[in-house]
Amino acid sequence: MKIELFLNKIKKEWLVKLICLVLACFTYFFYQMSTLDTKTIVIPLEISSNGGMLPVEYHQSQVKVSFKGKQDDLANISSKDISASLNIDYYSKSGKYDIPVQLNLSPNLLVMEPLEVNVIPSIVSLEIDSRAYAQIPVQPSIQGEPLEGYNVEEIKVVPSTVGITGAELLISSVPYLTTETINVEGKKDSFTLKTSVIKNNNMISFTDETSVSVEVSIEPIQVTRSFNGHALYLNGLNPAFEAKIIPETIDFSLAGSNITLNKYIPELYTARVDCSSIEAIGEYTLPVLFSIPQGTRLVSQSVSAVNLIVSEVTDDILTEDTQEDNLQLPFAQE
Repeated sequence: MKIELFLNKIKKEWLVKLICLVLACFTYFFYQMSTLDTKTIVIPLEISSNGGMLPVEYHQSQVKVSFKGKQDDLANISSKDISASLNIDYYSKSGKYDIPVQLNLSPNLLVMEPLEVNVIPSIVSLEIDSRAYAQIPVQPSIQGEPLEGYNVEEIKVVPSTVGITGAELLISSVPYLTTETINVEGKKDSFTLKTSVIKNNNMISFTDETSVSVEVSIEPIQVTRSFNGHALYLNGLNPAFEAKIIPETIDFSLAGSNITLNKYIPELYTARVDCSSIEAIGEYTLPVLFSIPQGTRLVSQSVSAVNLIVSEVTDDILTEDTQEDNLQLPFAQE
């Protein structure tokens, strides 16, 4: 009987009662929300990629996360309780996509009630491409100039290539990698050093060891210098003979280091004819011999042999100067 009476009371003017109930709930909810505080923190935005796709461009590195809840609860929230990521494992084709930002909340936040969480921005536009691998040549980065008269002849990098991985569009745009700067200022000796390969794009990763050995070969600058009209020296001619030489002078060229040849002056016996075998008057054809500085080489000469017309000395008295002119002289190099 009591239950029936209760139901009849509810049914009486039920619409008005329902409206009052809704208004009461709304008023309670509004009061509860008006008493909540807000808190905003900035956290890193990571890329989640365990498949075959990788980002081509730099993405937004941070997002803002706003919390609305009780003041005591908000005070305990820190950046360690939440992470944000863009999951590109859902995509299998290259292109540009609007990817939603995913939030991962710690268990501490899940038990807070009430708690409203929002992220700005909630969607990030990102271009992605297939993952690729490549072996890229390494070029040394050289700075400075060697000592005057010297030149860097050769640079060798071991290993000559380094493996990298990243989005295919990025990998295909990397023609080479460079090392840290190697200074050769004022050096004249070859040397070898260990250095590292520089990564200019953080969206590309190395798959190999980035330490390389660089061998720098420094040598004297090689030049060719010409000497024209140099007199031919008759070496070892018997003092009883005199000779007419055809031709009397010779042109020749030497190749060697710039340091050596810049200060080199040919001596009297640099280009000579060995006359020690002449024992009688007559005509002879003899080769031209050279004494040149060590480390140089003869690259050209205007004649390789000369003609001699040998006759007896008409003067019965040989002067002291004539004797000195026919002395045997030592030679540095032939």
